[in-house]
Amino acid sequence: MDDAPGTVDLLAHAELPMESVITDIEAMGEALLRIAAVAEEYTQEMDVANEAKAPASARLALVGKLSTALAEPAAAFRASADAFVERMVGIEAGIHTAFDMVESLPPDERDEDSERFLQQIIELGESTRLGTTHITEFGSVMKTVVGYSRLLRVPGRDIAVAVRTVASVATRIDSLERRARALLAAAPPPADHDTAASPSVLTHLTAS
Repeated sequence: MDDAPGTVDLLAHAELPMESVITDIEAMGEALLRIAAVAEEYTQEMDVANEAKAPASARLALVGKLSTALAEPAAAFRASADAFVERMVGIEAGIHTAFDMVESLPPDERDEDSERFLQQIIELGESTRLGTTHITEFGSVMKTVVGYSRLLRVPGRDIAVAVRTVASVATRIDSLERRARALLAAAPPPADHDTAASPSVLTHLTAS
């Protein structure tokens, strides 16, 4: 059919939404950094209050301030996690269609666009896996903080839901990565292959 998309059309269609995926990931990273900063600040203040044997009312007031400070970044983390997963689920079929097109070509006929696309998916998989590990660990730490008081349950719930949401799509991204690796392994290396890796798209999530 004259209107049927070609290889480059399919690859471009699959690549375009990846920019939005990276934006979602960066938004998650920014929210996490803000949450971590707030939690660290107020945990230190709580430690001081405990050492000074401050009355429960004073500590409860401090927890209330912590809850207020966590509310906005926790909600932002949940919203960006929802957007990330929704977008990934939405483009997953398109990625597999692009994979099918690449797979239909003999390995020696695949061009640089095909290789770049496969590398992008592999990097996304690696970065998401590492980022998910850090997010899960962060979620475990936040459970302790939330345990201070019921006042922290609302931001705590947003964080917990976001952690579960990101983890839910991790195995699907792993599947995409495995297929990309299999297709890339079948292709002969180009004469001037650049092995320099692109920056991780989850830099913000894996920052310590």
